[in-house]
Amino acid sequence: MKIISLTFLLFCSQGLWAADNSAKPREPSEFYVPEGLAQKIYEDLEHERLAPSKAQFLVGIESTSMSEMFLKSRYFGVDYSENVGNLQSLNIGFSRNLTRWNRFLFDGILQAGYAYKKGLCTVKATNGLELQDDIGLQWIPIRTGIITAYQIPETNWISPEIEAGLGSHWFTQTGNLDGMTQSFWVPTYFWGLRAKLFDQIPTGSSFGGVIVGTRFEEKLGDTQRLRQISYFLTSGFSM
Repeated sequence: MKIISLTFLLFCSQGLWAADNSAKPREPSEFYVPEGLAQKIYEDLEHERLAPSKAQFLVGIESTSMSEMFLKSRYFGVDYSENVGNLQSLNIGFSRNLTRWNRFLFDGILQAGYAYKKGLCTVKATNGLELQDDIGLQWIPIRTGIITAYQIPETNWISPEIEAGLGSHWFTQTGNLDGMTQSFWVPTYFWGLRAKLFDQIPTGSSFGGVIVGTRFEEKLGDTQRLRQISYFLTSGFSM
């Protein structure tokens, strides 16, 4: 009889405790995640990733193949596509975001480079003679243009880009023949395909990613002949 009484009392006390707890509002668990928090975090990260980039300082190397390059002065002409072939240059420049539309970013770029090469070249005189001369060629390319980048959804390690713009190339040739030392200015237009890698960097870091690409360029005007294709590797650093 005592056992039955104790069991009945225990059952009643548990029922009262459960009823009392059901009347109280449930406190949030320590690991409870508010509804919509994950989506908000994702949207914030996407907004930060798609935010316009700051101004960047650019430094890179470039290898240029001269498909056609013939510089002609009053006395001589030199076909550098046959005598030189490739030029390797060091480039520096600046880029800055201009505007953004949806997932497309539009950046302005200004870049300059320097290359030098020396060797024995075949020189064509205006009277038809072919001579040999030890020629040094300095090349200073200056380019300005627009870069259009596309931010791939849910991808933060690569961005495909297209560039287009105008160039101003300064060539200075020096040689031993009288009248060989000359300077030339060749205006150009260009377009290219690029890929920007690892530009989503931790906050506070100045590293702005790596750019690899190829560029096609051709002269404007009829004074000189120039057509080239370049392959480049560039790193960006936030300013």
